[in-house]
Amino acid sequence: MCDELTSANWPDRPSVWPDVMTEVEVCQFLRLDSHLTVPAAKRSLRYIRRHSGLPDAGRVGRHVLFRKSSVDSWLAARERRVETVGDPDVTGNP
Repeated sequence: MCDELTSANWPDRPSVWPDVMTEVEVCQFLRLDSHLTVPAAKRSLRYIRRHSGLPDAGRVGRHVLFRKSSVDSWLAARERRVETVGDPDVTGNP
């Protein structure tokens, strides 16, 4: 996929990640913006939330919010699983 098509609609990455992030910011934090469009990245994030246990902080209106500390903890737990089990697939199954 062409970089011009995937990066055209993404906002600039923040220089400092906020304590509470939107779906788009979490997609950027997880680097989904490097190869997906915004709608595709949001779909991938929803899939990861459902099947991999990525915790969210809840909803405000139609927006799902995420605590940066929870996303960091989730990534660290996945990293520990990779070190002990091997490379898991997206669902977290070895």
